[in-house]
Amino acid sequence: MKKAVFDFFADESGVTSVEYAMMAGAAAALLAAGDNVIYEKIKSLISSLDLGGGASGDDSSGV
Repeated sequence: MKKAVFDFFADESGVTSVEYAMMAGAAAALLAAGDNVIYEKIKSLISSLDLGGGASGDDSSGV
């Protein structure tokens, strides 16, 4: 068991995994911070789309 613990701490390949986890955490924090801004922009974009349908009953598709 003692050898396994020493091997774990001597193994440097785990350092890259920790670095990737830290970068993913930082990216998640940035997304959470800008979540409301992104949501509002997407909501505005989608609501501005005119798909030719709607409640007016005007079927402009020509079918």
